[in-house]
Amino acid sequence: MSIAPYPFRADDVAICAAIQKKHATSYAMATRLFPPKERAAVQVLYAFVRTADDLVDEPLDPDPQAMHAALDAWISQWEDAYAAGTSEDPVLRASATLFHEFGIPLSYADAFLGAMRLDLTKHRYGSYAQLLHDYVYGSAAIIGLSLCRICGIQDPATLRQAQSLGEAMQLTNFLRDMREDYLDRGRIYLAEEDMVACGVSEADIAEGNVTPGVIRLLTLYIARARALYEEADLGIQALPPFARKPVRLSRILYSRILATIEANHYDVFRRRARTNDGMKALLFLKTLLFSLSSMSSLLALELAEWGLPAF
Repeated sequence: MSIAPYPFRADDVAICAAIQKKHATSYAMATRLFPPKERAAVQVLYAFVRTADDLVDEPLDPDPQAMHAALDAWISQWEDAYAAGTSEDPVLRASATLFHEFGIPLSYADAFLGAMRLDLTKHRYGSYAQLLHDYVYGSAAIIGLSLCRICGIQDPATLRQAQSLGEAMQLTNFLRDMREDYLDRGRIYLAEEDMVACGVSEADIAEGNVTPGVIRLLTLYIARARALYEEADLGIQALPPFARKPVRLSRILYSRILATIEANHYDVFRRRARTNDGMKALLFLKTLLFSLSSMSSLLALELAEWGLPAF
């Protein structure tokens, strides 16, 4: 019988790890580089956010009222689990333990769940600032802040840089899933003012047209994401040694999606940008084997080997 690191139950961790492995192979690979206790905590954190996210992105019943009811019911169960410190549900039981034992503020969960509620009611954002404030903070930046708690980080500068990493990864998601979000869920996570400025219409997204305007829009958001990744790099260097490699690997694997979008000539409509398994394995080994003085040296090395543009 496997023994989970304190303070989690082994069977709960196994369920959470399976959820992460099924839905996020890049994150699962990077998570393996954490020590056992922190690894379990990250797996539980992922399972918590994934379970709630699936209620609004992959609902059993797509009827809006049913989606609201399902999310409300799950949030109520979470609130009960947090208050009691336990639950009959393994993900909620482990999540309650996670928040209590690692001192993750309940406000972080509230912000995340608020963003999930927003997905059911708000499908457009007027400005980039509004997008970051209203949605990205709760849906992604808060995950970086929670990871800092798991790693014992409370330095304000590092917290801000962790928030930037969450924002960068979420912008990357928006670009990768642009057509899927629109066609399957009616959502556009690119600011309306940016679409207007770049000459992009909703029809372009609906029809999958890689117009000059779409290229301008994607180029703008790729630049924003890269700037956020660069800010986050400073925070990665400030992490405890045990956390640097897994966070660095997550950053590299995810930011590579941007280069893939460029290599695909910005066609996010017909070719889903992803890092293939061979490249993931290569980067995993490099992260294990090399102690590099900067992020840029590793990125430049692997990009040159694969003939892709620099980040």
